[in-house]
Amino acid sequence: MAKELEDEAAFVRLSDACDFLEHYHLEYTEDVVTRFMGKGGRPDIYIVSDPAWKERIYGLVRLIFPNK
Repeated sequence: MAKELEDEAAFVRLSDACDFLEHYHLEYTEDVVTRFMGKGGRPDIYIVSDPAWKERIYGLVRLIFPNK
C-alpha cells in the first residue's frame, strides 16, 4: 500500500510540474516552442503548442513514440 501511495504521489508531482510548464509557456511566452534546459547534462524539456511544430517533432520521434 505504501508503494502505491508513493507512486501516486510521484505521479501527482509530475502532473503538477507539467501543468506548471504548460501554464508558463502559454501565459508568459509568445513562442511556439519553449525550451526548459536541464542543468549539468540533465534532459531538456520542450513544450510545443503549435500544431505544425508538433508534426515536425513527431516526425523526428515517431520511431520512439509510434502512437500519437
